[in-house]
Amino acid sequence: MRVGRGRAVAVVVLLAAVSACQAGPDWIYDKPKVTSAQLDRDLVQCRQLTMPKGALAYPALTGPDREAFNACMEKRGYSVTRP
Repeated sequence: MRVGRGRAVAVVVLLAAVSACQAGPDWIYDKPKVTSAQLDRDLVQCRQLTMPKGALAYPALTGPDREAFNACMEKRGYSVTRP
């Protein structure tokens, strides 16, 4: 199957736009005496809990629900700040 050049360019532009929206400003999750392994585990678990679900969900494109994700991290004792 051949894809036209215009369509291929449109797909690349769309993916770049989606990833730029996802990237956004980084968030800082701080918790006293937390190890990097604990932080990584909590980030992964909260990400899994807050990913969109359902037939029309596209978690690979949208990422987790940021509000729910930050609330999950706060429940685990982290202070959540935006740089």
